[in-house]
Amino acid sequence: MNRTLVTGIAVAVLLLVFPAASRAGSTVPAASASTDAGFGSKVRVRLQLVPQAPASVERVSFGIPLPPGAVTDASVMRVLQAGGAAAVGGVWIQPTLYTYDAAGAVTGIRAVLVSLPRNQITGKFLDVDVYWQSGVGGPQTHAAVPFSAQESWQTAKMNDRSIAFANGVYTLVDGPTKTRQLYKGFEPVVTASFPDGYLAYTGILGPQISRTQLLANPALAGVAFVSNELMTFGDGAVYDEGYGVNANYLRHTVLDADASNPAVYLNDDSEGAKPYNAFEGWLYDRCATFLTAYAHADTVELGRRAMRTCSFYAGRINADGYFIGKPPIDPYTGNPVAPGSPGSYYDDKYSHVRGLYAYYALTGDPQARTAIRNIAKLWRDEQDFVAPYRDGHLRGVDKQWTERLLGTSLEGLIYGYLATGDKSYLAAFKQMFATGYRHISTANQATLDKIDLSHFPPQNCFIHNSAQHGDGAYSTTEPWCSGWMTELVIDPLLRYQELTGDPHVDEIFIRLARQLRDVGTEYFSGDVLGDSFLKPSRCFDRTNKEDPRILTPIYGSGLKIGGQRVNNGEFDDFEHCPDATALLAVALRALKNTGGADNPGVGPFATEGASFLALHNEFAFCARYTFDYHVRTNRDPRLLSQDELAAGYSGGNLKAQTAWLADNKIGYPVHETAPLRKFSWWFNTSMLQYALLTQAGADVSKVSGGHVNPAGCK
Repeated sequence: MNRTLVTGIAVAVLLLVFPAASRAGSTVPAASASTDAGFGSKVRVRLQLVPQAPASVERVSFGIPLPPGAVTDASVMRVLQAGGAAAVGGVWIQPTLYTYDAAGAVTGIRAVLVSLPRNQITGKFLDVDVYWQSGVGGPQTHAAVPFSAQESWQTAKMNDRSIAFANGVYTLVDGPTKTRQLYKGFEPVVTASFPDGYLAYTGILGPQISRTQLLANPALAGVAFVSNELMTFGDGAVYDEGYGVNANYLRHTVLDADASNPAVYLNDDSEGAKPYNAFEGWLYDRCATFLTAYAHADTVELGRRAMRTCSFYAGRINADGYFIGKPPIDPYTGNPVAPGSPGSYYDDKYSHVRGLYAYYALTGDPQARTAIRNIAKLWRDEQDFVAPYRDGHLRGVDKQWTERLLGTSLEGLIYGYLATGDKSYLAAFKQMFATGYRHISTANQATLDKIDLSHFPPQNCFIHNSAQHGDGAYSTTEPWCSGWMTELVIDPLLRYQELTGDPHVDEIFIRLARQLRDVGTEYFSGDVLGDSFLKPSRCFDRTNKEDPRILTPIYGSGLKIGGQRVNNGEFDDFEHCPDATALLAVALRALKNTGGADNPGVGPFATEGASFLALHNEFAFCARYTFDYHVRTNRDPRLLSQDELAAGYSGGNLKAQTAWLADNKIGYPVHETAPLRKFSWWFNTSMLQYALLTQAGADVSKVSGGHVNPAGCK
């Protein structure tokens, strides 16, 4: 379908059954905060037409996620002129998402789509108050609301540069700035900005707080850097570093793409990489990550970036629920092949729903609604991973089973239910959850053997073997639990807990933290050390800033019968410290919920809560090191010294200068995320920790390493 301009696609009555501060931020501020700080009855929204909005668009639309339980009847909603009692003329309001109880009954409205005549926006912007508990004015409802959108390319600025020498001074000279098209999405014709904290307050992306709330909370000061890095690495992920990116870099590593092109789009940091290496940017839900940045620090530019990303992703989900940006795989070689090749299959771990759910709430884009349905059906009917686990076991002793697939499939099922109310999705989720709970909690060896089809002792993780995981020695007798991949279960389990209140969710989180504390971590100092959190092999040296001892979550670890630990830690496990912070934050919250924070501790810790908090501190300390490690300030063309420019001048040889600039990566992204999926694995879940730590009552005003040391350390 050509969506260059979509003004007549109606979100019709059938929807009753389907229901920050970035450097690039807009100069038009977001709407001022609502006078009702708790958003108990209304929200103020600022509406701004996007540049080059087609003159043919007569009506514009915007979505509003609503606080759960705030609205049960859309007919009472009103859109009034900001600060007044006069209704905005010609407004239509249509529910798009609903809330359900665990039995499938509708309990309220989760999001609405609002449409109004374009001519109501007469200036730079229009501020409106959207009420959901008001009898002011007459009804403003309509059976169908059109979704209005226009094409929108995510682009990057790039320059060819040279070095000049005159009057004894070397100067870096920028050539003409060119625009490189990265990928094409769509965005609503009108951008809606919300008061600070509103999107986080609605919980549409799970437990979140705004950047303003974070910076105002001294108890969270020690982890505020994660928010800072989301902003800077978010810019880097779309090559928006404040300067034109080296044109040589973009020519080699970024491919033009549009919604109809089956080629792949963004590449990693490897020059000359083949096209099929470029799909990875969409793993770990890039859509949800950019929406998280938008909810955390609402600016016009962050919102537009998120809309492009999510609409592009929605357009790449096929009728079977697969992301076709990654080419299908040959079952015999494992290599990418052309679509339609005999026996080939798509990779289902790229099929995420969480971001699309929030995007649909914010836009009412019918393409997102279709993609959500298709992905949810994919996971409900999936036979290789989901069906066996629903039946109480893994598929085979050497058949793939990973925590990443567990998290992604659970997400698809729970959001499929939240988006549609179709109880078959919730039933499938419950069956998987029941197996997962037995998997991690059973003390009965026979029960565990029937689940994992191996023979490992009961332990606080979803134990399986390395052949099932597809890594390590590919052994059916080697135990495997991924200490960082498990973070993908956090959001779907929290959603399930919100829906059902199931106390087993908290128990799972506590057990996962115990596994990290007791088995699934090791220290790193120049390389992995092969030790563990409670038994470090080296002292922590607070004076060593270049190569501190940091604690990392192990990619694969587990216990054999008899208690022997198997450690499959890797050099780059420190890359997953940011996401591991979320596992400890949700475990601290679980201890608070269950009253277990003061339970007896282990090692030097008097209580279990103290051990979890120390473990969170260690991961946060490691996360700061990880981000610093990936900031390449020497790439910034604005910071070159005279000596560096002299080295690259090459006697004025332009070809040699170009080669020198490329060899030294001058003008390449300072905030590099290679592989590109790293951007989402770093931030998609870790940004939940602020609300989770607050709910736990945890004080992380300062974080540090070195909580456990060998005897004799100073």
